[in-house]
Amino acid sequence: MPVRSPARPRALHPATAAARLAPVPALALVLAVGLAACSGEGPAPDDPSPTPTATPEPGPTLPAPPPLGPLEEYLGFGDTVRTAEEWVAQITVRENLVAVCMAEQGFEYVPQVPSVDRITYLDGPVQGTREFVERWGYGLWSSPPGGSGGGFTYTAAEDPNWARVEEMSEAGRAAYLTALWGPVTESSADGSETREGGCADGVLTAAGPEAAFLAGVRDEAYAFLEALNADPRFAEVDAAWASCMADRGFAFANPFAAQQQFMDELDEEVADGVLSPVVAAERAPEEVRVAVADLDCQEATDWVARHRAIEIELQQEYVEAHRADLEALAAALAGTPGP
Repeated sequence: MPVRSPARPRALHPATAAARLAPVPALALVLAVGLAACSGEGPAPDDPSPTPTATPEPGPTLPAPPPLGPLEEYLGFGDTVRTAEEWVAQITVRENLVAVCMAEQGFEYVPQVPSVDRITYLDGPVQGTREFVERWGYGLWSSPPGGSGGGFTYTAAEDPNWARVEEMSEAGRAAYLTALWGPVTESSADGSETREGGCADGVLTAAGPEAAFLAGVRDEAYAFLEALNADPRFAEVDAAWASCMADRGFAFANPFAAQQQFMDELDEEVADGVLSPVVAAERAPEEVRVAVADLDCQEATDWVARHRAIEIELQQEYVEAHRADLEALAAALAGTPGP
């Protein structure tokens, strides 16, 4: 049965999120990806001058992400993963923590880690850049055929964990999935399920008896970030942006509201799971017009820098009020004992 990972509360606007590389969620790491074995044959014994093995060309390096806010650092946002090798190293750590967590609950879990040579750099236009916005807007009603660029991907392979699950009894399968993904919180008509918690959810169950408390700390912090943009301290910078947009014939309170309108329209259109290409073609040009105006006005009002300065100020206030709990949460997410 398909399992959908729960959406994280805060979706950053493309103009501020384009250069941020969030850490690979543990929920994504348990996808079926096998570790490719590497082997090679040496030269024949009678070969007097063996051809030396070529040194692989270094892969692409992502731009360094901008500095994080203090609360985002505690939550593990934006790890500075800039190469395929670093991405594999991060996945390895997370997958090993999932395996330890599952073992503590009496289940075997084989870490699913891709080899570097199976990772592909996405070299298309980066979402939020002018090149992307002028062609695809926010990337909702239309998007690049190969996906947006600026990150890494890999192809899933057969997962021995799921092969084991399929051999279990119905009760055993339910127990295994609950341990790994947490209990079901939502079921859909297409047979998919949304689950929350479990070893794959930030490995918080590895924190022992305090897991529920730490999950609450994390969820409260996410809720704070989700509601952050409603703080009245943003009124001045948002008003400047809104005035700029009004001059171009658009009425939105802030960049988030502009993007949200198209997200809501798209959600309504695909409520039955089908997106009409005719409707998408009709709505895409308007999305591009709004997104280009949005980007122009952000640049004209220095919206990103001004908005980010206020965000960091608000995050720091939250951290000062919850520092002890956040320290314990950060330790649990890192798989180390708390203070």
